[in-house]
Amino acid sequence: MHTISVTQLYEQLTKGMGKETAENLCSYINGKIKEELEDQTKILATKKDIDDLRLATKADIADLRLAIETLRSDTKADIDNLRLSTKVDLDNLKSSTKADIDNLRLSTKADLDNLKSSTKADIDNLRLSTKADLDNLKSSTKTDINDLRVKMSDTKAETIRWMFIFWVGQVAATFGLLLMFLKR
Repeated sequence: MHTISVTQLYEQLTKGMGKETAENLCSYINGKIKEELEDQTKILATKKDIDDLRLATKADIADLRLAIETLRSDTKADIDNLRLSTKVDLDNLKSSTKADIDNLRLSTKADLDNLKSSTKADIDNLRLSTKADLDNLKSSTKTDINDLRVKMSDTKAETIRWMFIFWVGQVAATFGLLLMFLKR
């Protein structure tokens, strides 16, 4: 595409459309070109705008670096405080747990000692009770054995008496039978 000037465009349009229409059309095109150029100029940045923007960006970056450094130091301080607090809490927990374990150990030992003495007392009482029961059983058994001996001796004497009566009766019956056979 080749370039033509506004004058050349005017001359060509005058021939085809007339002078007045060509002038109006050229004025319109000129106005549009000026508007477009002004719009483009508004959009384009100047060196001063770019320098101002660069300085503002540098200032923003410096502010961000400062904020990051402040945040980093604050975070480090918070972590150190948290570490120290956690260490103190762990030490407190350790000492309280140790104290609880020692108290539990003492309490358990005391409970075991009480249980031991109580069990020993119960065993001693049981031993005495069992010994008394065995002594009572022994004397009761001796009494029962002596009673049995007396009953056995009574029974033996009675048995001997009945045997004597039986044998005397047998001898008398046998003797009576013999006499009866002999008399006949």
